[in-house]
Amino acid sequence: MSAQSTPAPESGSVERGLGEVPWYLWPNLLSLDAVAVSLVWLWCFSVSERVPILPPTYLVLGLVVWLIYTADRLLDAYRMKDFSLSTPRHRFARRFALPLSAAWVLLLAAAIVLVLFKLQAVLIYHGLVISMMVLLYFVMRLSPKTHIQTLLPKEIFCGVVFALGSTYPVHALPNNFLAGVLTAELGLFASLCALNCIAISVWEWREDQANDGGYSIVQNWPGVRTNYVRFAFLLAVVAAWLGIRGTSNFFAPILLSVALSAALIGAIGLAEGSLSKNLRRVLADLALLSPLVVVPLLG
Repeated sequence: MSAQSTPAPESGSVERGLGEVPWYLWPNLLSLDAVAVSLVWLWCFSVSERVPILPPTYLVLGLVVWLIYTADRLLDAYRMKDFSLSTPRHRFARRFALPLSAAWVLLLAAAIVLVLFKLQAVLIYHGLVISMMVLLYFVMRLSPKTHIQTLLPKEIFCGVVFALGSTYPVHALPNNFLAGVLTAELGLFASLCALNCIAISVWEWREDQANDGGYSIVQNWPGVRTNYVRFAFLLAVVAAWLGIRGTSNFFAPILLSVALSAALIGAIGLAEGSLSKNLRRVLADLALLSPLVVVPLLG
């Protein structure tokens, strides 16, 4: 990895005042981008597998995703060592730690009430399994670095947990949770989520090097900096081939959505030099909203 250097501040940095934050960055600052991605993919799996999902389940999922992402950012902001090398979302979390923490407590209470009174028992049961994985993620983030963090970088683990957590209601309700998670479709979606995290880690490697204590995938697996784009297009080709050539069209919306999203992330990676870091970050999350285009076309 090259020597650490301080990059020039980008246009729209929150360090220069909130009034200059680009409009497109606000969903990311407020952790709403992850919520949108999670809800869209739950809908995609629900439509593809013909498992109706009730509105309270979407609401609980959205709240839980926001709580997890906001907690992660508040934790990162609290542990930040060099704010001259930090991302806008972490500076935002540090600057507004108190109101974000207050909102976090209120929304946690709301999520608990909804879980207890509006969620089916089978979703609560399987949700506890996912919660243990989330807890493990935070334990790994807070623990001293070990071989486990090197062999299982947080970007890959986060992608897998996000994919499982976003789609588990579709598999839990028909009581085929284990069979549902051991499918190529979910595996490819988890790979897509990990790819998204990896791409962002590649683009923000300087910030991670200064503040992340050696946990990021770029610091442990330097080869991803030059190979993640190849992986993106490989994932796109595999998912598209399975979606088009598969014996059943049952999962075609999922597979083709994965293919489109992966191809878009690969294209963003190729255009890295002409796009600001903030814009790349936003576009990488927008790329994950491909089911909004693919599902209606195939429906």
